[in-house]
Amino acid sequence: MLELTLTTDKGDCLADEQVSLRCRLTNSGNEPIRLKALEAIIRPLVLSTERSNRLNLALARNLVLPPSECFESALIIEAAKYHFPPGPYAIYSRAIFDDGTSEERYRTFFRVITEDDLTCFAINKTVYNDYPIYLLDGGMSAEYAVLKSGETLAVTVSPSWIVKAPGYGPRECKATPQFLLRSVERTVNFYDTEFGADAPFDTVFLSTGVSSMAYMTRVFRAPVLPLHFLAAADTVREISSVLAYSSAQEIPAYATLGHDASVDMAVAWIKLLDLPPAYRDFLKRHQVRHVLFMGCYGLSGGENAAKKVLAEQTESDGSKDISDTDDTSGIDDGDLFIMHPYGGTEFDELELGRKIKDLSEYTLEPQCRQISDWESGIVHEQIQRFTHTIRTAVGVREIDLVTADTYLDLYNLATYATLAFYKKNSYALPPDVPAVQRLVLNPYLIGHPFYETTLRMMPFVFFQGEAVEHRLGSTIRQALAAYFPDILLESLPVTINTTRNFGGFALESLLVSLRNMGFREIAYGDQNTDEVWNPDDGMNAPAEAIIESLAKSGIAHRELADWERRMSPLDAGDLHGITDVYPAIRLISLS
Repeated sequence: MLELTLTTDKGDCLADEQVSLRCRLTNSGNEPIRLKALEAIIRPLVLSTERSNRLNLALARNLVLPPSECFESALIIEAAKYHFPPGPYAIYSRAIFDDGTSEERYRTFFRVITEDDLTCFAINKTVYNDYPIYLLDGGMSAEYAVLKSGETLAVTVSPSWIVKAPGYGPRECKATPQFLLRSVERTVNFYDTEFGADAPFDTVFLSTGVSSMAYMTRVFRAPVLPLHFLAAADTVREISSVLAYSSAQEIPAYATLGHDASVDMAVAWIKLLDLPPAYRDFLKRHQVRHVLFMGCYGLSGGENAAKKVLAEQTESDGSKDISDTDDTSGIDDGDLFIMHPYGGTEFDELELGRKIKDLSEYTLEPQCRQISDWESGIVHEQIQRFTHTIRTAVGVREIDLVTADTYLDLYNLATYATLAFYKKNSYALPPDVPAVQRLVLNPYLIGHPFYETTLRMMPFVFFQGEAVEHRLGSTIRQALAAYFPDILLESLPVTINTTRNFGGFALESLLVSLRNMGFREIAYGDQNTDEVWNPDDGMNAPAEAIIESLAKSGIAHRELADWERRMSPLDAGDLHGITDVYPAIRLISLS
């Protein structure tokens, strides 16, 4: 039996760079393998009718490979020499046997990029009046949680992310086979570089990108290691290659691929199924005592409808499996689900067909299944495998899961956890100062948890365009009454953190709702401004205005850091207290 792997030394290159392609051929059968030729075929992953776009490169000629023997070769792919424009390029193998038969199979891909392309998220750093400012480039909610974790640990304020264009969302991170490995390593390197490779962390979150995570990392003073990362792609093949490469690197994963209005390409959450080696090392080096999982464990709310990719249609034999199993139960390494955010409507089919260029080449499950929400969801297989590895390979014994059936319940956790933090640290306030001094409304995904807690703001996290009156009038009112019954909700002044790129279109309806509820003092910023960092055009974005106010107040970064060290972070006992007053949140011991 012929076993063949083709791998590249890197997943992307600029037009004037080159990629090294390595071939390993093994004869695992009992008879010699005789090949007239072995070729690598390079062609655009999104197929073109131009024959000139197909490039055949020789790997071997007239090869006889005895049983149990291996053959290895390598060649260089020069993008400029072959005039490859930017985009993804498929690598196929073509084996021509002595008997005249041949076999051609897709193996992997690489991407020719421009200087402006991203293939992994980045958190860059600048300094303003001694305050470090972190700038997230690429990614979305999970990567945003890493940014906000850094914001808390560095005692500062940072904007949500660098925008693709004024009024738009973040820049895409275009998939390469190495995408998940790079994202995991980029996360660990950020914390190690900024806060010390051996800095002790009592608690670490393994979390999805649910919006309240930004507040949990603040009140626990804990880093976040994401359970998934966001990759943009044009094809199923790109995402299947990310999963295959990750598995070979001992990083089992599955993926949910779909369409999202904020991103031009198709997008996929690449979801870890076990603790990757870099995370294991992180937990050991940082002497972590307590691991907290966080994610939505139910099937209600969010984008849940999905069809598993079962097989790829081929001309030779009809179909071939791309997953370990066609089983409709459970989730396994390499599984790929096509998300139908609108429940499998005609709009879903049109958008998926438009954005996923090779979707018609695959066989999907005939009916949608419900899987845990693609951005906020955590699944049983993740918890089971992660927990086993954390116990056996890392030695951490205190492991808990913070979860709820719906993502909105987890949104509400931001309010409860912040109020619990204020209650726990009430000793730090003069007795004549109200424990809660302002209500702040933060649409998905904007917020400044560290700064807000310095001014005793009570956060309300909501989805852009959501009708907020019910949640404010019931759940948030109950939260405030549970911790500080003497404070009347409508007595609080309000700040609305909408901007052009974060829910600005909903400002008028928010104002109507708040005034109807009896709020009178309401502040908001310029809705023609994005939440970005660009001091050259004036300090008018929310994060810019906050840093400017700190500078004008004379509060030095050093003083704020001293204040933070006096605060007591929440712990597992405090979480139990939250579940007592808000039973929709569940704390499940995995120890």
